[in-house]
Amino acid sequence: MSDLAATKDLEMISLRAARSMGTGFAWPTILTLVFLYAAGGLSLAGAIYGYIPLWLTFLINTYVAFGSYTPLHEAIHSNVSKKTSIWANRVTGVLASWLFMHNYSLHRQTHLSHHANLNDPAKDADHWVAGKSWWSVALRCMTIVLSHYALGYRLSDRRVITAGVIENLMPVIGVAVLGWFAGWQIALFGVLLPALMGSALLALFFDYLVHAPYIYGVSDRYLNTRVYLPPRSMRGLVTCLWFAQNYHLVHHLYPWVPFYKYGRTFRQVLPLLEASRSPVIVLGLRAG
Repeated sequence: MSDLAATKDLEMISLRAARSMGTGFAWPTILTLVFLYAAGGLSLAGAIYGYIPLWLTFLINTYVAFGSYTPLHEAIHSNVSKKTSIWANRVTGVLASWLFMHNYSLHRQTHLSHHANLNDPAKDADHWVAGKSWWSVALRCMTIVLSHYALGYRLSDRRVITAGVIENLMPVIGVAVLGWFAGWQIALFGVLLPALMGSALLALFFDYLVHAPYIYGVSDRYLNTRVYLPPRSMRGLVTCLWFAQNYHLVHHLYPWVPFYKYGRTFRQVLPLLEASRSPVIVLGLRAG
């Protein structure tokens, strides 16, 4: 059997395995969103009533903002609910986007364009983070939302733009009310700065690290995205904290797989990835 035929067989086997990873209703995604709202709300309440310092609220809510992208991302790919109303995905996406002062409707346009036009500077908003030095990458990560808004408005019709603006207004109103009753420090360090820093972390961990060095396009499907394997002793923790995006290549190959099944899917399709020379980066001497 030729190498090409063998690879085709591996592709079919891997595709069948990935299709079996789909889900009807993604309860872990919903529970993740509920947990993030609870953590963010409790940390704000703790700062307002003086139970915890404001710097701790800032750190907690930065991670809440970072984590909120996962249910938003799942909703964009209709991974919250495959068989029930599309509103399950939309409501989940909208609620998740509010945790980092963003919106579902415009981001859905830019993220789907990211998948269809990976590493195309004109059509992939995430390509914005492809700086040429560490400090330019850092600055670009801090301003990633500007890239998404610019492309989102360009890609979207009036109906989608209107929906995005309305969705954005809700968290803005919420922050204004919070600032009025609890003070500007709470609004700034409890919501606004965490949203900014959370977005920057998303740009670093969901965009730059998993797509650098940005030399492959959408047609190079086995080469344009990375997998990171931490040492076995830390793999579960790192995967949890990274919301499984250390397996980001799995998502690009099989976007219908929910994030909490990335690791299992990776193990199923590893022979194909090895045959395709996909970038699987092993971290640590004993990663195994």
